[in-house]
Amino acid sequence: MTATDINIDLDMISEAAGIVAEAFGLGQQSSPIDEWAVDEGDRIIGAFVEGPDPFHVFLAVNATIGERLMHDQDRLTAGLSEAVRSLVGGSSEYRLTGLAPTTEHPEAYAGIFDQGQLCAIFGIASVEAVERQLGGAAPAVDADVSDSFEPDALQPMDTQYLVHAGALELLSDVEMEVTVELGRTTMPIRDLLSLQPGMVVEIDRAAGAPIDVLVNGRRIASGEVVVIDEEFGVRITEIVAVGER
Repeated sequence: MTATDINIDLDMISEAAGIVAEAFGLGQQSSPIDEWAVDEGDRIIGAFVEGPDPFHVFLAVNATIGERLMHDQDRLTAGLSEAVRSLVGGSSEYRLTGLAPTTEHPEAYAGIFDQGQLCAIFGIASVEAVERQLGGAAPAVDADVSDSFEPDALQPMDTQYLVHAGALELLSDVEMEVTVELGRTTMPIRDLLSLQPGMVVEIDRAAGAPIDVLVNGRRIASGEVVVIDEEFGVRITEIVAVGER
């Protein structure tokens, strides 16, 4: 199935949905779905992709996440742009413009799942499909994503869904598992079973390279090993940008 002339199929959309899920911390799995399962009150964020064969991308999320993303322009732009690059094979001829809440929806899409539950939908639509939804009127696409976001006049923001920084205080006592990862390797089971004391296992990390700091399995920082009172510690040297987590 293709939604544009650049042969974007459902597998590619599912892969791009996975990129969006990782960029925004939405879930762990993505796969094509048969139903546009968007409820009243959910938010649909749309964007126009300029290029040789232009098209539209859409992200449907619940109201709370939608409002937070619309108030974090850099993160939203970075995540959707990365998904678009995946769809067009990394071509630099395509550019994301006109990000805004919308009432239109994609014609081909994939679901994003968190522990088996559908939590978001990502998809694309051809220009013609969006124009049909608009009754033949072409959408305005001259606003660059570097401009300030302006909500669609037909779909105003509901302030009851805004999440303020102070709300994070409710989570301040929640415990998270922090893991320091020196490196990784892959080996056949026969080699794993043959390990003996004194043997050296080579990992994918050069000597002196920064080590990864993970929270619940997601990399959030890099650091270096230090020794404090005969115990190991980690000195943080870099915090991973929000759009790359």
